[in-house]
Parts: sequence; structure tokens; C-alpha cells
Amino acid sequence: LLPFRLLVHFLRYPALHSATILLPEAHSSPRFGPTNHSLFLPNSHAAHFNYVGNSVLGFETNLGAGTKLANLKFKRDSIKYLFEEKKIDTHVRKLGAILGNRSQTGCNAVTNPGTILLNDSFIMGNQTASGVIS
Repeated sequence: LLPFRLLVHFLRYPALHSATILLPEAHSSPRFGPTNHSLFLPNSHAAHFNYVGNSVLGFETNLGAGTKLANLKFKRDSIKYLFEEKKIDTHVRKLGAILGNRSQTGCNAVTNPGTILLNDSFIMGNQTASGVIS
């Protein structure tokens, strides 16, 4: 049933590009913006025109209208984090955002490549976020 559901989404929503997976109860609309190589967990909402690239949307997340999850680092090195005093190298240049469960973005919010929103966190509208947001 899941492959059929994915096929129906690709036919109804031509903006869904390669390797995007919408799990059951993930919501999107026909005006859903371009997305590729992303994972939408159950009850994640991207019901407006957004850009979602190389990202993971956790349970019950919500993207405000016009949200952009940027996924390409301009510099030629990989995306790195400093988390709990440990340096983490992802070894990739292309990584969108990872949104924890119940996290949200306001309208026209932008995340820089590799941004992590921890559970229950949010970005206000018209704001740009980077790094780890709690």
C-alpha cells in the first residue's frame, strides 16, 4: 500500500522530486513547493508553497507558508556541527534541515543548510536560522 500511496502523491503533486517519502498522514497540498530527497514523518504538514531539500520533517511538524529549507552549502567543505562540545562532521555539502517532533516554522522562515530544530522548537516568521535550535 505504501508504494501505491507514493505513486499517487507523485502523480497529484508534480513538485515532489526524486527520493521524497511521505509516510502515512503526512499532509501536503497541490500547491506544495519543490521538494527532493526528503522524508516526511506522520502528521508533518507542508501545506503551502515551500522549498524542502534533503530534509527530515519529524512527527507533527508544520512549515509556515513560504518556508525554505536550504540544502546546499556555498563553501566547498562539508557541513559541521558543534553539539554538546563535540565536533560532528557530516561529510556532505548538501543537507537541508532536520526538524524535531512538533517543531514549527513561521511564514517565510529560512533555514541555512544543516540546521537542526530540536523537538518542540520553532522559528518565527521572516527569520533565518542556522545551527542547532532548541
